[in-house]
Amino acid sequence: MSILIAKPPISGETPSPLGTPMFGGARRAFVNRHIWIAVILVLAAFFRLNDLGAGYFDGDDAFISIRALQVAREHALVLVGPPMAVGLWHSPVSVYLYAIPYSLSLDPRAARAFTALLNVASIAVLYLVGVKYFNRAGTLAGALLLAVHPYMVASSRDINNAQLGALFVALYLLTGFMGCVDGARGARWLHLLMLSLAGQCHPHTFAIAPVSLILFADAWISGRRRYLLADFLGGGLLALASFAPYAIGLLQLLPTANLPAAAITAFSNKGVLFLADMLHWRLSEGAPQWLTLVLPVLLLGGIAISAVRLRGLALLVAVCSMPLVATIFNIHLVIDYFWSTLPVAFLLMGVSLGMLFERRWLRWIGFGLVGAIAISNLNYLVRLNRRVDVISLDQQLAATDQALATNKPVLLLSDGNYDNLMRWELHSMRANLLGRDARVVAGSRSMPLPVAGATLLGSVDFGLRPLFPAGAVVNQSFRVAPLAGAAQFAPNIPLRAPQRFDGGQTVLGFYAPAPLTFGTAALNLIWRVDQVSPVEFGVFAQLVDERGAKLSQVDLAGLPVAQQRAGEWVLNQLDFTDVPSAGPLFIRFGFIAADGRRSHRLSAGGAIVEGDAFAQVRGFALPVMEFNSALTLEDIRLNAPTQGEPLLVDATWRLKQALENQALRWRVVDKQSRRVVYETAAVLATGEWAVGAFVSEQYVLRVPTDLPAGAYVVEAQLAGDTGAANTVKWSDDVALAARNRNFLQPVMMHKLQALFGDEIKLAGYDLQLAGRSLRVTLHWQALRQLEHSYKYFVHVLRNGELAAQSDAIPQDAEYPTLWWARNEFVSQAVQLDLAALAGGEYTVSTGFYDSPTGQRLAAPVTLQEIRLP
Repeated sequence: MSILIAKPPISGETPSPLGTPMFGGARRAFVNRHIWIAVILVLAAFFRLNDLGAGYFDGDDAFISIRALQVAREHALVLVGPPMAVGLWHSPVSVYLYAIPYSLSLDPRAARAFTALLNVASIAVLYLVGVKYFNRAGTLAGALLLAVHPYMVASSRDINNAQLGALFVALYLLTGFMGCVDGARGARWLHLLMLSLAGQCHPHTFAIAPVSLILFADAWISGRRRYLLADFLGGGLLALASFAPYAIGLLQLLPTANLPAAAITAFSNKGVLFLADMLHWRLSEGAPQWLTLVLPVLLLGGIAISAVRLRGLALLVAVCSMPLVATIFNIHLVIDYFWSTLPVAFLLMGVSLGMLFERRWLRWIGFGLVGAIAISNLNYLVRLNRRVDVISLDQQLAATDQALATNKPVLLLSDGNYDNLMRWELHSMRANLLGRDARVVAGSRSMPLPVAGATLLGSVDFGLRPLFPAGAVVNQSFRVAPLAGAAQFAPNIPLRAPQRFDGGQTVLGFYAPAPLTFGTAALNLIWRVDQVSPVEFGVFAQLVDERGAKLSQVDLAGLPVAQQRAGEWVLNQLDFTDVPSAGPLFIRFGFIAADGRRSHRLSAGGAIVEGDAFAQVRGFALPVMEFNSALTLEDIRLNAPTQGEPLLVDATWRLKQALENQALRWRVVDKQSRRVVYETAAVLATGEWAVGAFVSEQYVLRVPTDLPAGAYVVEAQLAGDTGAANTVKWSDDVALAARNRNFLQPVMMHKLQALFGDEIKLAGYDLQLAGRSLRVTLHWQALRQLEHSYKYFVHVLRNGELAAQSDAIPQDAEYPTLWWARNEFVSQAVQLDLAALAGGEYTVSTGFYDSPTGQRLAAPVTLQEIRLP
């Protein structure tokens, strides 16, 4: 005889496919027996299926929906479910189940209906458990309380993995009783599989596994051992096989898990009292004050009865093991985590009520309590407005439909909140599956700018993006507004020329809705997708002052690969801080992938250019001067040259309106005599500049190298089409410092008259060999002003083969040949270490060559032979 029930299983009736007897008798008797549970199930279904669009729709609902849609509509291989608090991921079982309703409809309300129907089915399964193995009257009462309980009604239709587990927990109990009490072999095979599916819906549910041990022990002790072990082992193999997709997914993603950080949340149980208080709060929801303790007392009564009677031990473990294990091991637990076992708690309440119903003098008290609670709950459910103080699913769907009705691409603006982001991602995916272009712009991510414009949909503050128009408020929570075409955001601070990157991006410039002022400032980087990149590149931008000091930096997420459209413009909002009130400002910018790889700049010819892109975005409050209505000189700087050096002019221009190329005349005038000592012309390529761009140019004025030190005036003037100079002219003073030069031939050991073309003469040299150290001093004379910067070389040759050498720009690159004055003598000492050379005869020679081309100025000059010991 079973230790769980007082009587052996009912016999003499038609066996079920699982080996247990079905309810028999005439149809009328069957209807009379089950009419009340049918009414209860209809009542449960009505309240759970009513107004499916009401209530909160959170990020987990949306995440599971997205994954289910990927399985149902895109035939994706999804191997993990939603993320866990411990840094891992749930099983994909919930995703596979929700793929069923999503294969029929894209509406999340269909998935909610699916959850509701499964939970109604769990009531039916628990009813079978209670009627067959416990008390029919008490089971009906517990089923009624479960059917109309406000919390169970509201949460039993959430799109959530834990909510799906309730049916598998009920089936786990049913198959356990049928297999171990009634001996049904098929139920034994399915028993552990149901536990596996329940646990894969939410892992906390595995805490109820001791139920199997209790039922197995009962069957073994009661003598029902035939095939028992084999059936349980077979069922265990089925349970393990059900883990296969999940195990593969975990192995693939485990290297990316953030377990140490998540453990802080995972191991933070708040204790039994917290759980008890939360359970009491949920159980008393909807009940008047005088009834708030009834359900908790009934539950405690059922626990007490089950604890002393082995019949209910399995139910007791099913309800209590999860919070008990979580408390012992300090595992994070909230009521939602053991939601799948909460329906069993109502079966325990039915055990208490069954005891009341068996005693005539207490029966009417039991009926009164059940009736009072049921009526109060029904009254609460009828009056409940699930749309107060919450953004409902219906409201989200209505706002999305209104945006899609514009027949333009839709940009869904979201902040970085997980719930908001996942909801918009779901609505975007639904729209895409319907053939519409909808993309989510999350937080500070890049925003696409479709050519013909788009429709913006977001919260009432547009996700903290103030650049866009107000639009219309929908349902008091959402805003729908038109977004102008991309041309509306054409840079008003363009680059001199668009800057291409090898990641497939081209930066066009910056769009400033307002001048950059003191404190904080918003600037928008405008770039174009040239080709869809296989990886997502983020955007970085540094605000820099004229000294090169970094003032502020912004790092932004890029445009997801799935949102990239070749040829489309993209906007990144740059919010800078610590902006000075005056002075030129520059931005250093570029693109960087998640792995740290940067997108390199490209030249006009497509070659990679080292370094980050750099652009000026603000000048001085007033320009230096206006040459005409189209062209301003924003800034100009002169170096302080010494004799021989060129005069360097760094000028920053800005084009205010389109202008053809201009000729720019430069003159250097002796301030005292007013004699023009230097004059040249340069092309100002204004026809190639973008209107509004800051353009920096450096002009190298190669004044005569023998120009006397003193005061000079530098002048710049535009020339007209006829070549005549315009009247507008810029000028500034410059002082040319004297250089210590030698025009007398120095003393030397060996005199020569070796010529390197008509530019340089080797007047002679000094040579000293001390052991293996060779010192050579060369004495040159400039024959005229040179036009090239040459490098000298000294070679040590053996049998015509190079053995040692030295080459450099004269005087450690501080006095290049370009700066030499006519007839000036320049000396250069060269030290060569010959320690590595073998002994013997060597030849020392010297010469010059042009560094960029490698071409020698003339044939090398042989100095002399040396001998190494």
